[in-house]
Amino acid sequence: MNLSYELTTERQMQLGLVVLQSDETLEYDMRRLLPEDVELLVSRVASGTELSTDMIAAMEGRLTDAANLLPRDAVISAVGYGCTSASAQIGSARVAELIKRGFPRRMSRTRPPRLLPHAARLGLAGLVWSAPISPASRTGSAP
Repeated sequence: MNLSYELTTERQMQLGLVVLQSDETLEYDMRRLLPEDVELLVSRVASGTELSTDMIAAMEGRLTDAANLLPRDAVISAVGYGCTSASAQIGSARVAELIKRGFPRRMSRTRPPRLLPHAARLGLAGLVWSAPISPASRTGSAP
């Protein structure tokens, strides 16, 4: 059987996302929210099922390694971290520093952000992604 193919150097806009090992919903939610022409590349950071200051402190030491697992040749426009509680405890600047250490490749700046037109169409002035933490996600058990 012969399968035809065509190689191309054009890529869709790529976004990176570091997600908690225990998170089962963020990837699905992000793929539903992002336009179809945006590619989401995901890595996982080792985490426990209980959210605590100790677990968050442990994740801080693992963020760089998690970001380093993103594809090396990707032209990622931005890398996000999918834990608002950890970002609040560790600090956004520190999270950005740790992710950049793991993904030091230059971020793409050649293509205009494709999310903003979608936000404007919805009447939004800007974008912020935040996910609530349910009691089930803190304890690892369902209600």
